[in-house]
Amino acid sequence: MHGASSSFANPSGVQGICPNGWHVPSNAEWTQLTNYVGSQTQYQCNNSSDYIAKALASTTGWNSSTNSCAVGNNPSTNNATGFSALPAGNYVGYYSIGNSAHFWSASEEDGNYAYYRYLYYNGADVNWYDGYKKYGFSVRCVKGGITSLTVLTTPVTSITATSATCGGEVTDDGGATVTARGVCWSTSQNPTVSDYHTTNGTGIGSFTSNITGLTPITTYYVRAYATNSIGTAYGEVLTFTTPNPNDGQPCSGAATVTDYDNNTYNTVQIGAQCWMKENLRTTRYANGTSIPLGTSTSSITSYRYNPNNNANSVPTYGYLYNWPAVMHGASSSSSNPSGVQGICPNGWHVPSDAEWTQLTNYVGCQTQYQCNNSSDYIAKALASTTGWSSTGETCAVGSNPSTNNATGFSALPAGGYYDHYSDFGGYAYFWSATKYNGNSAYVRILRYNYAYVNRLGLTEYYGFSVRCVRD
Repeated sequence: MHGASSSFANPSGVQGICPNGWHVPSNAEWTQLTNYVGSQTQYQCNNSSDYIAKALASTTGWNSSTNSCAVGNNPSTNNATGFSALPAGNYVGYYSIGNSAHFWSASEEDGNYAYYRYLYYNGADVNWYDGYKKYGFSVRCVKGGITSLTVLTTPVTSITATSATCGGEVTDDGGATVTARGVCWSTSQNPTVSDYHTTNGTGIGSFTSNITGLTPITTYYVRAYATNSIGTAYGEVLTFTTPNPNDGQPCSGAATVTDYDNNTYNTVQIGAQCWMKENLRTTRYANGTSIPLGTSTSSITSYRYNPNNNANSVPTYGYLYNWPAVMHGASSSSSNPSGVQGICPNGWHVPSDAEWTQLTNYVGCQTQYQCNNSSDYIAKALASTTGWSSTGETCAVGSNPSTNNATGFSALPAGGYYDHYSDFGGYAYFWSATKYNGNSAYVRILRYNYAYVNRLGLTEYYGFSVRCVRD
C-alpha cells in the first residue's frame, strides 16, 4: 500500500507498489474480474460460473490433483483467460509454493487484516478471505484507475412484487462530463445499459432510480452506471428477489413449524424468505425413518451428532448432521428454491447455495444490518446474542454480542464434527443443498472473530448445523 489508505472503490485509486499509470486492485475490482470470467461460458468448467480457477491459473507450476475442475487437474488445459496465475504460495511463517496463489487487494478488513484472492491446486473456484497484513502474498496491478469515471451502487430498497428502488453516486467523472447515469438490471449477472435501465440526470453526485415492470418471485441483478466520452462505468452488482404478491408475508400462517419428533421451531421472515430461526434437532425424516447417532464419519451413511459431544446441548444448538443425512438421497441442487426436502419437515426444504446468497445479499443491502456501513459486515446481524467466544475485533460476531441478531436469524455457534468435535462457541456452520465438487458441498460460516459470512466447500462427511426454508 506504500502508506495509502484502504479502498473499496472501483477502481481503487491506490497506486501503492504499482508502476505509474497502474494501481493495486480493490476487493471490488477482483470481484469485477471473477464475475466477468464466471459469466463467460468459455471460461467455466462443467458449466458452473463458480468453477473458473482453471481459466485464470497458469499451465505450469501447480501440484497435481484428481478433483474434477481443480487447478491441478490436467493443468495444460488451464489459462483460458491468459491471466496466468502462478502458485507462488505465501509467507505466513512458512511457505507453500506449488499449492496456492494468493493476491492482495487494496481493501482492509480491519486494523490487522486485508482482503485477498486465493486459487488452490485442489480447488475449482476463486475464494476470497481476509489475511493478516504481516503475511506475504503476490501482487497483480491493474492499468489506469487513479483518475477515472467512478460510480457506486446504493442498496436496493422498497422491494415489491413488481418494483424496487435503487440508485447510485458518481464520485469521479475522470475529467469528462457525465452525460447519462442511472441503474440497469437483468435476471442475468452483470447487467449493462443494453438491458433494462433508467436515466437519472447527468454529472457528478447521487441519484435515485425507480425500477418498475418487474416479475414477481424473480431474482434480479442490478447496478449503477455512468456514461461520458471515455465510456460507461458500472458500480457493484447487487441482487434482490421480488416477493409473491399472493403471499404478502413469506412466513404467513407459519409462525412455527413442527418436525416428525414433534419439535417445534420458531420462524423468521428475512426479505422474501421464511427461515427456521433455530437449528434442526430432528432424529427422523418426515417419513419417520430414523437418523442414527454417529460415533464416526461417513460420506455414505446418514449420521447425526451431539454438538460438542454433549446431548444436553441439543435442545439449544440442535444436532450436527453429515451431508448424506441432510440430503436423504436427493441430488445436489443449485436452483432457487432448491426443491430438496431432504432432512426438513414437510413444506420446508434444504436451502441451496443460491438461497443462502439471496439471504446474505438481502441483509447486505439493508443499512440497518450493516456494521460500519459495509455490505460485507453482516455476520453480527445474523448471529445470536449468546454463546459466542469473545473478541475485540471491530464488527466481529464476538465483539459485544448483545448487539447481534438484528435480523432475528439467531445463528448459534454449534461448531462441527470432523471425526472429532471442534469450534463449539466459535463457529456456526450451515449446510446447503449444493455440491461444491466430488466429495464436498457448500457451507456458510459465521466465526466469532469475523465480521462477514464466509462461503466454503467442505467435505460431505463433516457434521454441521441445518436451517430449513419454507417452500
